[in-house]
Amino acid sequence: MVWQAHNCISCHTLLGNGGYRGGDLSHVIIKGRAAVVGYLINPPVMLPNRIRRHPAVQEEEAERLADYLTFIDTIPTLGWPPEKSAGKP
Repeated sequence: MVWQAHNCISCHTLLGNGGYRGGDLSHVIIKGRAAVVGYLINPPVMLPNRIRRHPAVQEEEAERLADYLTFIDTIPTLGWPPEKSAGKP
């Protein structure tokens, strides 16, 4: 519900579906739950303009998003998203 309430899908992709501005989050939880929650509560300045920040969410919402992303990470994706090949963009 938090994912939908904040319209995360407009910028982020899950399992190959969604926006491409913010990248695919299908396996982002591999960075660690605490890191994901911390990022959502206190997001850094975003590139390339170093002015626009990712919208912050409340701690409870961040915990729920981390729960959701933990669940998403358990879905077999058969290698999605693909890894970039060495030397290729």
